[in-house]
Amino acid sequence: MKLFKARYVIAILTAVSLSFSLTTSVSASGSDETTYLQMKQDLGYMGYTTDNSLNLTGASFLYGQLYPVQNRDYQGQKMYICNSTQSAGCANPANSLWFHANFAQCISASDTDCIEQFGEVNLDKSITNATFVKEYKQGGIFASDPSIKLPAGHGQNVWSIQDASGVQLYGLQVGVDGSFVRSDSSVSYYGFGATIQPIHEVTGDSYIDPAPQVVTRTYGDGYGMDNTAVLQGCAVFTNNICGVREAFDPNKTYILKVRLHTGIKGWLHGRMRDAAITLDNTSDGGQVLTVQAKSMQVPVLSGWVKWADLTPALQARYPVGSGGFARVMSDFTNPDLNTRTLEVESQVAGQGALDEINGWLPLLGNKASNMKSYWTVKTISGQLPFDLSKCKYSSGVTGFIGTNASVYSDGPPVLDSSNGSLNYTVSAPHFDPAGNVFAGVYQLSLRSDIARCIYNFTNAPISAKVEIASSDGAQRVATTSVTENNGWLNLIASGFEFSSPTVKVKLSQDAPAPAVTPTPVASESPAPAPVATKAPAVPKKITITCVKGKNTKTVTAVKPSCPAGYKRK
Repeated sequence: MKLFKARYVIAILTAVSLSFSLTTSVSASGSDETTYLQMKQDLGYMGYTTDNSLNLTGASFLYGQLYPVQNRDYQGQKMYICNSTQSAGCANPANSLWFHANFAQCISASDTDCIEQFGEVNLDKSITNATFVKEYKQGGIFASDPSIKLPAGHGQNVWSIQDASGVQLYGLQVGVDGSFVRSDSSVSYYGFGATIQPIHEVTGDSYIDPAPQVVTRTYGDGYGMDNTAVLQGCAVFTNNICGVREAFDPNKTYILKVRLHTGIKGWLHGRMRDAAITLDNTSDGGQVLTVQAKSMQVPVLSGWVKWADLTPALQARYPVGSGGFARVMSDFTNPDLNTRTLEVESQVAGQGALDEINGWLPLLGNKASNMKSYWTVKTISGQLPFDLSKCKYSSGVTGFIGTNASVYSDGPPVLDSSNGSLNYTVSAPHFDPAGNVFAGVYQLSLRSDIARCIYNFTNAPISAKVEIASSDGAQRVATTSVTENNGWLNLIASGFEFSSPTVKVKLSQDAPAPAVTPTPVASESPAPAPVATKAPAVPKKITITCVKGKNTKTVTAVKPSCPAGYKRK
């Protein structure tokens, strides 16, 4: 039911007459982790936010779905909340299941769909492993069903790491999205996601379990959950307990290792820096995914605008029945949009999300309201935009995209056949909260065999040029780094400016040096004829190629020599 989820990710429910008094926590790194756009009580306003932490707090859920087969727009759909496949509604009459399963710690060597390792990577490359503390008991928890390979849906996790700076708690949400149709033999995974966040715990009766709910919508039943605790600064939570978000230490590298009974494929995207991803296949067809990376700061664009002041293009995005956060439940169905007050959360990726933020940027001054730090990685939709039929390559994860943009393209980079560049669009406020120009970062990690397949390259080293095409058409060259290690080509561009530039990456490879043909030598040398004296010849410069591992340099001089550590090719 992938189409259903993509089309009907409906309102996250909030309490009636919602009002918050938030405590702002700003770290030394400048991150503002617990400030959210507060609900406006005046009539006739639209609120907008790119704060992705709102959809990084997903609790486990298992829904049964019943929809008329002859009605493909899902009108009249019914949904049922279940704690197992044998629950009423899921066992019968539902004709499909839809789930999000959070994982817990692996206990035995045979466990799968679980967290094998979480920890901190030290400067000497050793690892300080985290300790599993507890699992929050939440209303969406459900039992596994081995007969269809349905994993158990656990509560959000809390782990701790003790290092030289002390003991730090972390909230973890690691899991998969999937579905099951009665005609299938087993469940299908269509999404994987992992999020970690430093936290400290507080208690109070205002924190509410994010249990799944069924919401009556204009087309039939939809889903929702009470995420009011997110707006109170909670990264993980349940009844009466909140794991309050804290900022990351930007210099720390974390490692996460996850076991999956079915391997993930395609592309990953994330909010992380210097990411290194490895995939190991298991003998039973499963996969072990390992991610090492630092956290990343991302600007948040948030604010309120009167409905009448929105552009027609933005107004068309939010018709009657739109989801989001509301003052009162009736705002979801209020036909008078001049008296409705609704807050919407941007999707993190996709052309629609790019169009939406570009419509809001001028209305909100092209300036971030606050900054937040993340460590998250997820699968994204989209197939390879290249013809790989002529190539042989292994399956699995193709590439990783990491950026500090507020919103970016959904799917892999697009190959521009006219010039051979891989293009990717990103968007964020031009200014940070202090009014300084915000500097962009973009990482593309592409499997080396895929890169060579696209361009018909040999096994010789690959180089790359990265250009930033700004929304005004100007071309700018960013600070770039290109390396190739362990079967991955890694490109990083940094220091470019927003609002909505396109990152263009073009790979290249030096042509093989021509073979040197030796000059024939005569068997006998006749006496030389006298010649006129010539002026001294101008020394000829020579260009050589030097290599060091996967890196290459060219040196041009009369007597060229390779830099220290490099060898002549």
